[in-house]
Amino acid sequence: VSAFASASVLRTGLYPWQDRMLDAAGWIRRHTPEDATIGSLNAGIYGYYTRRTVLNLDGVVNPAAYEAIRERRLFEYIQDAGIDYFLDFDHALQQEYARFMGPGYPEGLVFLDRAAPTPYPVLGTIRAYRVADS
Repeated sequence: VSAFASASVLRTGLYPWQDRMLDAAGWIRRHTPEDATIGSLNAGIYGYYTRRTVLNLDGVVNPAAYEAIRERRLFEYIQDAGIDYFLDFDHALQQEYARFMGPGYPEGLVFLDRAAPTPYPVLGTIRAYRVADS
């Protein structure tokens, strides 16, 4: 089993969807001002490759986002934190975290563009949104 799993990882990579995130980081660099604040549920690659302020919204390294998720007011937190743009996979936004967004979602996210040209199976497309003012 270990040999089979290792062969699979060697063939596809440990996190094969991250190439889409790298494409989205390029979108951020090309389409957002340098002083923009970006929010994402999967933020590490964006922070590293864009030189923008990026806030992690899944609550793993951001206690304020964690509290907002617990209280089902994540979209309010996004607005209060001054996030200008939100980017993530369809699945993360629409299936995993939609129930935690609370009032203002989805109408408060204004679709801008597909930030990565190719969808990833199951996860969907990375889309870029402008966050409407509160």
